[in-house]
Amino acid sequence: HWDKTWIAAVFSVPQEQKKLRYKFRKKLTAYRFAPFYPGFWIKPFHPKEKTIQALESFCETDFFSLIKFSHIKELSKEKVNKLWDLEEKTKRMNESITMLDKELRCLKELSPEKAFYKRYFIGNLVIPILGSDPLLPEIFLPVDWKAKKLRELFFLWDKRVSAYSKIFWEKAF
Repeated sequence: HWDKTWIAAVFSVPQEQKKLRYKFRKKLTAYRFAPFYPGFWIKPFHPKEKTIQALESFCETDFFSLIKFSHIKELSKEKVNKLWDLEEKTKRMNESITMLDKELRCLKELSPEKAFYKRYFIGNLVIPILGSDPLLPEIFLPVDWKAKKLRELFFLWDKRVSAYSKIFWEKAF
């Protein structure tokens, strides 16, 4: 259950240290922050996550701070949708679900070698989409949010394609 606390990463990096700014942004993106304003990125705070510990080394610089806060006027669902581009993420999740459904139906037609190849090829397509799930509180998610369904379908597909390709990879490796 989310207590409506947010965490903000606030940073201002001089132009001559733009590589450091890039590093901040990459790490914040990996931890599912979204840019509320330039240099002010936010995400819902979840005490069980290790976000603060993971970003502590950045706090040792003169350019970066972490702040926990409660928003005086709660963010609208529309604003959150825009910040995390949930429409695009929903579209990509739906496409991945359609692809995995098709791949599951066709799995028995594949040789073990082709199944091995497909496992990595499809995994490389789907895993970044799974990783783009911002893990927002349910109140902000679209009604048709499919992240859970995609995760379940991907794990089912991965389990089956792994078993199907086992004959190949046991011989090859």
